[in-house]
Amino acid sequence: MVSCAKVLDIDPLDEFSETTIWNDENLVECFVNNVYLAVDAYKTGGYGPCSATDQVYEQFWYWTCSNYLVQGTLTPEKAYRIGSYMWWKDGDGGRWQRFYAFIRETNVFFSKIDEVEGDEDFINRMKGEMYFLRAYSYCQLIDYYGGVPIVEDVYDVNSTDYDAARDTYQDCIDYIVKQLDEAISLLPDSYTGIDVGRATKGAAMAMKARELLYAASPLYNGATFNADYQDGQWNTVRLNEAKIATKAVLDLPQYTLYEPENYNRIFCDKNNSEVIFARYFSGDVTIEHENRYAREMGPNSIGGWSAYNPLQQFVDQFQMADGSEFDWNNPTEAADPYANREKRFYADIYYDGATYKYGSNEMTLQMYVGGLDSPESSLYAWNASETGYLCKKHQDDTEDWYTDDTQNDMWIIYRLSEFYLNYAEILCELNKTGDALDWVNPIRVRAGLPKITTTNQDELREKIHHERNIELCFEGQHYQDVRRWGIYKDVLSEDGLGISITKAEDGTKTYKTKITQVRTYDPKVWFMSLTRDELQKDLNLENNPGYD
Repeated sequence: MVSCAKVLDIDPLDEFSETTIWNDENLVECFVNNVYLAVDAYKTGGYGPCSATDQVYEQFWYWTCSNYLVQGTLTPEKAYRIGSYMWWKDGDGGRWQRFYAFIRETNVFFSKIDEVEGDEDFINRMKGEMYFLRAYSYCQLIDYYGGVPIVEDVYDVNSTDYDAARDTYQDCIDYIVKQLDEAISLLPDSYTGIDVGRATKGAAMAMKARELLYAASPLYNGATFNADYQDGQWNTVRLNEAKIATKAVLDLPQYTLYEPENYNRIFCDKNNSEVIFARYFSGDVTIEHENRYAREMGPNSIGGWSAYNPLQQFVDQFQMADGSEFDWNNPTEAADPYANREKRFYADIYYDGATYKYGSNEMTLQMYVGGLDSPESSLYAWNASETGYLCKKHQDDTEDWYTDDTQNDMWIIYRLSEFYLNYAEILCELNKTGDALDWVNPIRVRAGLPKITTTNQDELREKIHHERNIELCFEGQHYQDVRRWGIYKDVLSEDGLGISITKAEDGTKTYKTKITQVRTYDPKVWFMSLTRDELQKDLNLENNPGYD
C-alpha cells in the first residue's frame, strides 16, 4: 500500500496543478499566453459586427448571428449565439460568457502572481500584459452591452454569491482606463521575434484612446431608450480626455502611415509601420475562422465559401477616382459601375469582371447571372455570393489557399490610420475644424483622393464619418460608430441590397439592384441582450431595455 501511494502521488500527466504553475516562470507565461485567445480575429472582431450594419451581409452560415440584430429577432434565448466563437457547435455562450471566462483567468493571475519568485522584469511584463487583456475583455463587453459588472473576485464551483449588479458604463470606462494606465507603466515599447504580437505600451495607449472616444459619444451620454437612442450629446470632458490620449498615440515615434504601392498590403504585410497591435496566426496548424480567411471569403467556383458579402449600399459609398460621388443616375457610371473608382475600392472589393489572384493563379470573376461565381453557377452554387460582391480587404493574394488553405494571417486590432481619423473626429466635435483637416487629409491623400477643404462643422462631420466608413471598413468599427453617433436606426431601416447583372450575347451587361436581406428595425438591438441563463443565475442582473 505504501508503494502504491507513492505511485499515485503524482500530478496528472495532461495538466499542471495550480501550485506547479505559480512556481515556474515558463508555466506562468503559458498561462498568460492562453488568455491572448480573448483577442478577436476577423469573424468576431470584424466581419461579424459589420454584418450588423450596412457594410456586409452574413451568408447563410450565420456564424455570428447578426441576422438576429438586423431583422429585429434577438431574444435572451437566442443571445448566446451572438458573437459566437465556435461555429461547429450551437453557440458558445456568446460574448458575455466568453469574455467573463477570460476575465476570471486574469483575476486568478492577479491573485497568484505576487507569490511567484522570479525575475522582476519578467513578472512586471506579465502583469502589464494581463492588465491589458483584462481591459480588452471589458471593452469587448461594454462596447456591446453597455455597463457590466466589474468583477475581480475569483469565482469557483463552491462560490454561492453570484449577485453582481451591473456597474454604469462610465464607471466601467474609469476601470478600464485604470487597468490600461497600469499596463502602460509596465509594458515595453516593442518586441522582436516570436514575441511580436504581445501587448505593448502603444497597444495599451491605443485601447485607452479608442474607448475614451467611444465614452464621449452621444450614445453613452444622455441617450435614452426612446425607440431610437438619438437624444444623447457629446461629453466634452470625455472628449478632451480622448483628445489627450489620442494625441499621445499619434506622437509615438515607432508608428507611421504605411504607404505600399498596393494599398491592400497594409493589411497583409506583417508588423508594418502602421500596425500598433495585431493578432498573428501560423499557417502550420488549422484554426477555423482565424487562419483560413482566404478560403472562407473566396469565390465559390474554386471552392471558396463567400462567407461575407459586401452590400450594394456600401459599395456605392466608394468615390470615383477624382473624389466625386458615384451616381447610378450618371449614364456613363451606370453602364460601367466598377470603372474609375478610388483605389480603396479595388483594394477592398471583388466585383464582376475583377481579376482574382491566389498565388501564381488568377481568374476573372463571373458574378453575372449564370456566371461561375453566381448563385446559378454549376460549381458549388450554394456558396456563391448573394450580393454579387466578395470581400478583398485582408486577403493576401500572393498565397495559394486553394492548395494550402491555412495561411500566416494577421488581424489588425489597432492601426495608426484609425487614430488619425479619431483625432480628426475629436477636433471636429470640439469645433476645431481647421485643425481636423490636418488629420483626415493624410488618409485621403494616401488613397489618391483630393483633400477635404470645408471647415463647416456639419459638412466636415459628414465627410469624416464617410472616411471612417471606407478606410476602416470590415474592421468592426462601423458597428460601434453608427451606434455611438445615434444613427443606427437609419442604417437598419433599409433592406440589405445586392446587384443583379445580366449579360447579353454580345457581352453587354446591365445592372439592377436587388434585395438580398429583408431587414426590420427594432430599437432594442442598439445593445445586446444578456442570455437567459445568465439572468437566471444572477438575479441582480438587469437586461438591456426592450428584451423580455
